[in-house]
Amino acid sequence: LSDLLFVLARVLNRANLDGLGGDDVYWRSEKLARGEASD
Repeated sequence: LSDLLFVLARVLNRANLDGLGGDDVYWRSEKLARGEASD
C-alpha cells in the first residue's frame, strides 16, 4: 500500500510542479523514504 501512495504522490507532485525542476528533489526524498521503510 505504501508503494501505491508513493506512486500517487509522485504523480501528483509531478503534475503540480509541471517540470519546474523539483522532481529530482522529490525523487531523492522518495528514495530516502523507501530506504527507511525497507529497514
